[in-house]
Formats: sequence, structure tokens, C-alpha cells
Amino acid sequence: MKKTVSFLTLTTLFLSGYVFSAETLEGNGEVISSDPVYSRVTIKHKPIQGFVGGNETEFLVTSPGLLKGINRHDLVDFTLVDPKGDVRITKITKTGAAQPKDEAFAVGQAVQDVLVTAGQAAKAVTAPIPAVNQVVSGAVGAATDTTEPVLEDAGPEIKKSF
Repeated sequence: MKKTVSFLTLTTLFLSGYVFSAETLEGNGEVISSDPVYSRVTIKHKPIQGFVGGNETEFLVTSPGLLKGINRHDLVDFTLVDPKGDVRITKITKTGAAQPKDEAFAVGQAVQDVLVTAGQAAKAVTAPIPAVNQVVSGAVGAATDTTEPVLEDAGPEIKKSF
């Protein structure tokens, strides 16, 4: 009697072997960014045995739903599967929240800088404006300095008409 194996049986056996032969790795770290739209998460993690040393790595996840409730600065444990170099997170669990870090941007310094700049602008706008008599006398003096040499060199008839 001839035994036949169906395509479905072969496919099931192949996929079963494929899934079980995939290397499973465990890790933990702090979420730097989470992007469910593109099914990826960036984690600053400790060394993962047999995979990579401790650093910041962007991982793909098998389903965007895994990232529901996972936010920046969350501490997580995760499981990676590495079937033929296509590393993906299959499980991610929030274990806590990282301590807030001292951000490089100091709000107090920014407020002080804005106030100093505004004060300098106000000082420039409200600086004393010269009195009108100073402006007029300066213009008259400039005109006199220009016309005086002409009048000294001119003859009597020009002086009268001028």
C-alpha cells in the first residue's frame, strides 16, 4: 500500500520545526521610544546572552498590540525570537518605571534668558530720545557750516540776494 503525505501535513511539520528551531532570547532594559505604528521599540538594554552586548537597540515586534501600554522610560522584560536573522520581540512586559533623569535642558535657565533678552529689548526701545531742540540746532549748525564758507567768499551782490 502506498502512503501519501498531504501538503498540509508537510507544511505543518515544516512550520513546527521552523518555529521550534528559532532561537529564543531573554532581555531587559529601559524603553527609549515606542512606535506601534511601525511595530518597533527602542530599548536600552543589558547584554543579551548569545546575541549582543549592552547598548541601545531598535527591535521590531511581532504585533503592534504588544506595545500597548509600553511608554518611554518604562522598564521591561522581553523575549526575542531570532529565526534566520530576523530578530523580533514576541513578548514584552512592563516591570516598572525608570527614575527620572536630570534633563540637559534647564527650564529655569531658559526663563532667565528670555527675561534678560526682553529687558534688553525694552531698554533699547525706551532709551532717551534726543530733545527736539537738540535735533534742530544740530541741523542748523550743519547748514551754517555748509553755507558760511560760500557767503564769506561771495561778493556783496551775492550776499544781498542770498
